[in-house]
Amino acid sequence: MNPNPDAEKKNDGSEGGVKEVLPRTAFSPVQLEKVWNTFGQSMNDQGRYALSTAFLKRKPTFIDAENLEFIVDSHAIEKDVNEVKVDLLTFVRKALNNFHIQLELIVEVSDQGVQVPYTPSEKFNKLAERNPLLNELRKRLDLEPEY
Repeated sequence: MNPNPDAEKKNDGSEGGVKEVLPRTAFSPVQLEKVWNTFGQSMNDQGRYALSTAFLKRKPTFIDAENLEFIVDSHAIEKDVNEVKVDLLTFVRKALNNFHIQLELIVEVSDQGVQVPYTPSEKFNKLAERNPLLNELRKRLDLEPEY
């Protein structure tokens, strides 16, 4: 008796005779999200914080029943995800008992994204936008934000 009713065996005509067909169990978005978050947490546990953030920030969307689309914010994250893609797909396929799942990465670079201030003057100006009294304080104390 076959313990997995979704897995079938077929005779492919080769010398081996019987070829096992991999399971194709249906899964819900909730199940996928749970497995996805578990993988994201495992990346965090391994010290791969950028990947962990990418996996936990966005969830994959269904193209169809077994094809998923995952949007990443940069080409650097795309490269990192591609490095662990085999491990990711193996983990997801085993957890959901569906070995036909495929993943497509989409890079969505936003030009309107938040500009991160790097220099001391950029940081000061960013803070001064939120609190204009900082400019007055800087003038009174005769401070230079560049140092």
